[in-house]
Amino acid sequence: MRNYMLKIIVSILILTGMSYSAYLVYIKNSDNSSNRFDFPTKHSVLTDDIDFFEFSSDNEYLEITELKQIQQEIAEKLIQEKVLLFSSLFERQRVGYKGQHTEFVDCPETYKPVYHEAPVAGGQLRYFVGFANDRYVFGSCDRETSKFYAVNAFLFCSSSGRLLDIRYFISMTSAESVQPFIERLSCDNID
Repeated sequence: MRNYMLKIIVSILILTGMSYSAYLVYIKNSDNSSNRFDFPTKHSVLTDDIDFFEFSSDNEYLEITELKQIQQEIAEKLIQEKVLLFSSLFERQRVGYKGQHTEFVDCPETYKPVYHEAPVAGGQLRYFVGFANDRYVFGSCDRETSKFYAVNAFLFCSSSGRLLDIRYFISMTSAESVQPFIERLSCDNID
C-alpha cells in the first residue's frame, strides 16, 4: 500500500512539475494565438507532445496543459491518480499533533469540491467544481478566502489521443457561473 501511495505522489509531483514548467516556457515563448473552448488563448509549445494554453480577463482565467499522442491506458491511469489525490486533500484528516481545541481538520461540505463525470463529443470528461482563492489555488474552504468559482477538469479525447488538464476560474462577483464553461468542454472544441 505504501509503494502504491508513493507512486501516486510521484506521479502527481511530475504532473505538477510539468504544469509549472509549462508556465515557465510559456513566459519565454512568443504570444501565439489559438482558440480553445471558444477562448482566444495564448499558445506555447513546450515539447513536441505538450502544449500550454492560457486566457486571462478581469473575471476569468483559463489554463490548459495538453498532452498529445498519449495512449488511452496511460491517460486513464494519470486521470485516476490525479482524481484520487485531489479527492484525498479534502477528506477529514487528523492533525499532526493533538491540540487543545482541534483534533481533526476538514473542509466544510459547502466548500468541498464536487466530482463529476460525463461523456462528451469524442471523449470522456472528469471534473471537480469548487472554490479557489485570489491566487487561483483550487480548494478554498471558507467564505473569506474564496474569490473564484473553479473547475479542475481532465478531458481525454480517444479519437485524437489527447489529454487535457484544464483549470478554469471565474470571479464570484460575476453574474456567470461555471456551467456555461463546462458545457463547452468537448473534443470538438480543441482544434
